[in-house]
Amino acid sequence: MEKYLVTKEEIESYEGLEKTHFLNSNARRLNKSFPAIRVRKFAE
Repeated sequence: MEKYLVTKEEIESYEGLEKTHFLNSNARRLNKSFPAIRVRKFAE
């Protein structure tokens, strides 16, 4: 089985889109999209 790894540092380096829940303005998140990420392929 092949494994794919995206490091914490790589994830943190990507910009995200700040979103607020439509019913609760205190519920906020940073939405990050990963399709453009190049993943490193590792064998088991």
